[in-house]
Amino acid sequence: MGSINAVGTSPSLATDPTTGVLYGGGGGGNPNIITINPNTGVGVLLGASGLGFAAISALDFDANGILFASVNIAGDGGTGSD
Repeated sequence: MGSINAVGTSPSLATDPTTGVLYGGGGGGNPNIITINPNTGVGVLLGASGLGFAAISALDFDANGILFASVNIAGDGGTGSD
């Protein structure tokens, strides 16, 4: 695991309603998933999303704690979603 510096920009945030854990998704061609401590702002790298050179522009959870993401998969790493 690493720090938020391993993620770069994080244009997306969502809180898991079942655990209260805050998650972030990377943008700018670095689509990693992180957890963020809401008290300190420190992020911990969970791992790569497997999306290659893409961007996670939005995250959201349903009431059961299932995570959904809106992503840019066109391969340009921009912040828009496909």
